[in-house]
Amino acid sequence: MAKYSMSKSPREWSRNLVNELLKHAQRDDCYTCKQILKAMNLNPDKPYDEQGSSKKWQSGNCHDCEVREGQLHKPGCDMERCPKCGGQLISCGCNYVQEVPAFRIPYLNIPSICGLCGEQWPDMFEVPDEEWEKFVLPSLQDKMLCRECFDELKKLWPNGWKMWKFDGCHCKNGSVQWRVRSV
Repeated sequence: MAKYSMSKSPREWSRNLVNELLKHAQRDDCYTCKQILKAMNLNPDKPYDEQGSSKKWQSGNCHDCEVREGQLHKPGCDMERCPKCGGQLISCGCNYVQEVPAFRIPYLNIPSICGLCGEQWPDMFEVPDEEWEKFVLPSLQDKMLCRECFDELKKLWPNGWKMWKFDGCHCKNGSVQWRVRSV
């Protein structure tokens, strides 16, 4: 195996190490190297460049300024985040458009995710507020849902999630008894 200096970037260092593991696994049919590669979700029979990304999310360039993930946005990009408040830099009011901030936040393609099933980039849909509040629990009302999950909630609670209403309580023999009634 080759030795590596940490003066190389971590990405270059890990790439070289993985390439050496791959070469050793393929050339010497090394069981240990193959197991290490499999634990890293890599195919021991493919070169590093053909492995694909191990990221679980979809990559993409910024839709406004076209920079790749990890790069800084171009000046005036509407997707750049403010390092102070986290809002949209060009409209947040923190005056970083005129001033140079102490640091800038690089682009990362952060997906929209369904709050129930975790689907990335679900199709957007609209429902009236009354319908949303009737079928979506309060803890999910500020989250995005895919249409399939929303429809499942409607099937789960055809009359809405507010099926029971607290109707007071009374004490009997020293114990509290709750009264609820169907809505």
